[in-house]
Amino acid sequence: MSANDRIQWLHKKIKAGCYPNASHLSERFEISHRQAQRDVEYLRKDLEAPLQYCSKRKGYYYDSDFMLPLLL
Repeated sequence: MSANDRIQWLHKKIKAGCYPNASHLSERFEISHRQAQRDVEYLRKDLEAPLQYCSKRKGYYYDSDFMLPLLL
């Protein structure tokens, strides 16, 4: 699976209210935890997603509406 597939999966899970985290991402795609963290950071910094972490639910959510760029 490509980074694009991982980012799309993460985005869909966040939009669905599932509060995914880097551990979920690394388990789902059988990648290292560090690579999963890089994917989260890519979503946050490069794609400028309004990504926040909820310590109560131990996962990520968007604090405002967000759509992935079409070219991703």
